[in-house]
Amino acid sequence: MRLHDIEGAYLYEDLIGKVVILGDQTHMSKHFSKVDQKWINRYASEENALSRAFSKVPYNCRIFICCTEKETPFNGEISRSDLSNYVSDPTELDIVFQNTQNTITIIYASNNGEEEAKTAAVAGISVVSFTPWTALHRLSHAMEKSKSWQKFALKFYTALNTILNQHYDIQPHKDLFVGVNGDVKVNNDGYNKSHWISQFHMDLSSAYHQLLSAIGTTASARNRKILSPSEYIHDMVAQYCWTGGKIKLNPLPESLKAVRMDNKFKNQTTIEYFYQGDEQNKQLVTKELEADAIQMVEELFKENLGKVFLW
Repeated sequence: MRLHDIEGAYLYEDLIGKVVILGDQTHMSKHFSKVDQKWINRYASEENALSRAFSKVPYNCRIFICCTEKETPFNGEISRSDLSNYVSDPTELDIVFQNTQNTITIIYASNNGEEEAKTAAVAGISVVSFTPWTALHRLSHAMEKSKSWQKFALKFYTALNTILNQHYDIQPHKDLFVGVNGDVKVNNDGYNKSHWISQFHMDLSSAYHQLLSAIGTTASARNRKILSPSEYIHDMVAQYCWTGGKIKLNPLPESLKAVRMDNKFKNQTTIEYFYQGDEQNKQLVTKELEADAIQMVEELFKENLGKVFLW
């Protein structure tokens, strides 16, 4: 794989090229921290700076950094006309939108945006630097409106709910709940039941966190800094790319400690739930989840071949 235009899909590490910076670099500080700018300048000057991260992505990727005065949305797939709102030079637009058929094109427009900072701050987490791993994680974010990503999320959330129910006897509202003045609220409103968001139960948030911290193998799991199950999906996509097609999960833990809230969402009690089942299933369940995740990531990249993303 290389980071500039070529034909073909399954490529090799020694073909990696430079990252291209779009726009006026004096505007880079508006959307990237000083540490991030050092990473970006390295990516732009050293051909192999992103090699470990992107050389094993199953399709060719082209990487751009967008420097603009304007605020850029976390947009996902973007057209030439939409990108022209942030990149005014038609020559640069030509570079981005020519020869995209056999590539996935990703334009990074920020890494310390207000939305990210607020989300992270809620969990007491600082926005991470724009490392090669972060670049892969954000590539997954850019594709999250794809049908295959949402299919992945639905299957993953459903699997987590099944694990909590069948192996730890944890169910929404049974022991854990979130309420305001006695009115229990679980799912986001306005979504079809088949939508992945509908499978997220707010009262199981702490149980999700504990489970993923135990079975996950990325740094976010080891450091217990998982923001949400959907964020761990992005980590699994990054892990697949980083390792050349592998996703690793640990066996189910012996116990989980989850938080029970009162119906005013003020007082909380920690309850320990113990694994129910035979020892062999601890590994079997997560092995099946690994296999499903790998298949879903492969479908994700296949669906997005030829598209251009801004994130």
